[in-house]
Amino acid sequence: ESIDNNCSFSNNNKYENNGNVNDFKNKPNEENIQYTHNIEYVEVPLKVSGGKIYYASNVFTAMHSGAVQGQMPLGEIASAIIQAGYKPMALISIFDDNISPSTFPEMGYTILADGSQWLDNSPESGGKPWVSPFSSTAVSYNINIIDEVSGSGFSKVVCSDFIFPEFRDTDIELVGDDVVSSDRYMLLASTANTLYEHVTNKGSTMYLEVPAADILSGKSEILQPMLLKVNTLILDIDLDKIRYGVFTGDTVYDFSGTPSENVSKMLDLIYDSISGFNVVVKITGNDYNQSDIEKAVEILSEHNISSYIIS
Repeated sequence: ESIDNNCSFSNNNKYENNGNVNDFKNKPNEENIQYTHNIEYVEVPLKVSGGKIYYASNVFTAMHSGAVQGQMPLGEIASAIIQAGYKPMALISIFDDNISPSTFPEMGYTILADGSQWLDNSPESGGKPWVSPFSSTAVSYNINIIDEVSGSGFSKVVCSDFIFPEFRDTDIELVGDDVVSSDRYMLLASTANTLYEHVTNKGSTMYLEVPAADILSGKSEILQPMLLKVNTLILDIDLDKIRYGVFTGDTVYDFSGTPSENVSKMLDLIYDSISGFNVVVKITGNDYNQSDIEKAVEILSEHNISSYIIS
């Protein structure tokens, strides 16, 4: 299944934090985004990378870890979008979470020698804990968030950040080599399949979102079409992120062209990795004008892609 009527609009502003239903009015502004005249869905980031939650969650872990930043109930968020003439689509980050393990250390990685919490750097350098796919408590937390969001008016739920932190050799010595095992991707796939079941049991549809740059640089272990139940991939092409090049080992991929050229080049480079999915392209970029983005959208048809998201 793909996004209906070709296009969605992703609003990355955390406007629900103000608790004002009127903040959803006229989102998106179709006078300013004229090429998205077939918009049907508005994507709302409800749990974002880093772990913050931008709605009034009732999940115990979210409430007691300080993750909750929003004041609006999910039903009000969904209703406001529907009243504005669109359909709400939720965006949920899964394993990019540094907040919950700070309060609930059993959700993060631990040091083998003494069971203390692993941080991605020294405390003096701003080291943070990470939610771990190895933790059943962390997986349960994400299930609870998904259950809360699915069926609350969000007919589509986009799950992102099925990832591991970057482990250095010194980190592996501390936490054990299981964190870099060749089959660790199975943990990600298993979690994704569990979330898929919960989303569908609530009557919603789940999508998987992965950054195109991560796929090109070999950091997309979640892309296992033979293992995953979810079959629609939202491919996030962040034009701002790739404009300075994508580094892969000894190779640097240049993306100094126009937005349409860069989108086309990226799709060509990662074709084999995404061919097992129904693909929706999400085009992200703050430093480009409407004409640039419109041309980038037009190039998608040359790659047999008809569904897209403008962020």
